[in-house]
Amino acid sequence: MKLFEKLFEILGWLYIAFAFSIVGVLAGYAVYYFVHSPSGIAVGIAIAAFGMIAGIIVATRSYKRKGTVHLLTRTMASPELDHPE
Repeated sequence: MKLFEKLFEILGWLYIAFAFSIVGVLAGYAVYYFVHSPSGIAVGIAIAAFGMIAGIIVATRSYKRKGTVHLLTRTMASPELDHPE
């Protein structure tokens, strides 16, 4: 694998993992915001950790299958450009 290709795969992995992690952290904070108790803190941390773990799993699976760049480009691609008329 070429150097730049590997670099972009790693950056794609970080992008995918970070996206899931930020969603988990925001959801965990929302739970903590509405439930100000020790159990709210525990549930918020658990949700944030679940988001981080899910991000790592999804990023690693996509890296092993077709690559993270392939996943990101397919998700961001415009459907109008896929099938020219």
